[in-house]
Amino acid sequence: MNKIFTSYARTGLYLALNIVLSPEKNEALLPAFTCATTVTPAILMAGGKPIFVEVNREDLSMNFNDLLSKITSKTSVILLHHYYGFFNEKSLKEICKLAKEKNITVIEDRAHCYGIDKELIGDIVVYSFSKNLNNPSGGLVIT
Repeated sequence: MNKIFTSYARTGLYLALNIVLSPEKNEALLPAFTCATTVTPAILMAGGKPIFVEVNREDLSMNFNDLLSKITSKTSVILLHHYYGFFNEKSLKEICKLAKEKNITVIEDRAHCYGIDKELIGDIVVYSFSKNLNNPSGGLVIT
C-alpha cells in the first residue's frame, strides 16, 4: 500500500487521473450528483472526458444499469463517491467486480468519510482532511 500526501484531495484526484487516463482510454464515469468545482475539473485537466451516470435516490450510489450502458472501449476509470459519510459497501463491491472484468480502474472519493473503518476496495482511494477535520486543506491518496 502506497500513501501519498497532497495539498488538497482535488490535487490527489488529479494526480490519480493523470496516471489512469490516456488519449486512447479517456472516459471517466462518475455520478451525476457530484462536486462541480472539484471532480469534473480534475477529469478535464487530466485530459479526460467526464461521463455522468445516474444515481439511486435512496443512497446516492451509481445506478448499476445506467453504469453498464455507459461503459465503452474508451472507459478508463469509474470514480465513486461516498457522500456524507455513507459507505455503500455492497454497491462498491459490485462495481469493482464489474470494473475488474472490464479492466477499468476504480477510484474511490472518500472526501466525506475520512476515518471510516472500512477496507480499501477500489484501486485508488482519495481522502480529504478538510471535510471532517478542523483543517483548511490536505489530502491523501492510497494505492
